[in-house]
Amino acid sequence: MRRSPISSNDWDVFTERLFDQSRFAIKLGLENISRALEAEGNPERGWENIIVGGTNGKGQTASIISNILQAHGKKVGLFTSPHLIEFRERFRINGVPVSRSAVLEVGRYVLKTYSEGDIVLTFFEMCVLIGVLLFKQMEVNVAVMEVGLGGRLDAVNAIERALVVITNIGLDHQAYLGDSIAEIAAEKFALLRPRIPAVIGPQTYPGLLSQSEEHHDFVEEAGDFQENNRRTALQATKAFLNEKFKKDAAEVAVSKSRWPGRGDEVYLKKTKGSTPFRVLVDAAHNPLGLESFLNSCPEDAFDVVIFGAMKDKDLQRMGRVLSALNKPVWGVSINSERAADENELSKWIPISRFGSVDELLREEPRALICGSIYLLGEVFSWGGLSVEDLSISY
Repeated sequence: MRRSPISSNDWDVFTERLFDQSRFAIKLGLENISRALEAEGNPERGWENIIVGGTNGKGQTASIISNILQAHGKKVGLFTSPHLIEFRERFRINGVPVSRSAVLEVGRYVLKTYSEGDIVLTFFEMCVLIGVLLFKQMEVNVAVMEVGLGGRLDAVNAIERALVVITNIGLDHQAYLGDSIAEIAAEKFALLRPRIPAVIGPQTYPGLLSQSEEHHDFVEEAGDFQENNRRTALQATKAFLNEKFKKDAAEVAVSKSRWPGRGDEVYLKKTKGSTPFRVLVDAAHNPLGLESFLNSCPEDAFDVVIFGAMKDKDLQRMGRVLSALNKPVWGVSINSERAADENELSKWIPISRFGSVDELLREEPRALICGSIYLLGEVFSWGGLSVEDLSISY
């Protein structure tokens, strides 16, 4: 029987209610998501899982791992967060976002079952469960699961794993994870399990590695942060596949990998029929991520920085990084209650101008746009990009 088409209203009602769950249910810990997975028969045990945590680069690393595994004939589920344009970007099969109809069917079930009653899930826990149920439905044989926040109490940590990957660790989300780099690292390293292999990417703070074990694989520093992510992904898939790892296939997959919004060159249109113009975008939203990206970016790649961020980010340190550029910085208002406004940005960021996404981009500046994934989502939507433009399948 042919399914009825999904209207935009159906989708909007579903996603609005799902995002409201962050207000209705807030509870740290793994008890509820573990109970929900058990109630569903622990479908995540039907395939092997690779858990990817860290502060910077974990989304890109996870996506490259997905592509390499696909190149080896695997059917790969990829769970990441947050999304740029549309919620379904969080769930991919071999790099392609799952359809609205599939997400809507599973998502409605999860909302109905776990928004009230004996087991009440938070928004992110629901996302994890939706991902697991979609991957079961799509019959994946491996899933790459990106951690949302921290590690120890993140819902992804409730999932059994065949491999753990930890990318670069830095200061971020201090209100939740602790004020020191050691405290934050402890949250991330809580993803590790005895006798479960792990790959640890290059670290800005090498002393953190004392919290891991000698038998783990450590990736050597390559200098460029994107190259570090590529090397980490290669080492991870090699550890996962063992003797089935094919170097040539893996290197082709890596060379063709793209993670939207991370060191990405995109072309935007002011109006539907207008000529596209180029901007450089990067989702760096903490000082280490911003500094790492700028160090790898040629000075002549952009003329102006368009910057917006959430108010809970380290704006003072990011302001220092931007000040060292000696290029004009335009502040932008992001459509979010969590976003820093003009006064909050101006306190720390060397802003020469402030405006909306529309006001700043209508001039078609040769710009680097950074500071927030949510900002990039607004920019992509403004420029006429759709979720179909965000496929990462190589």
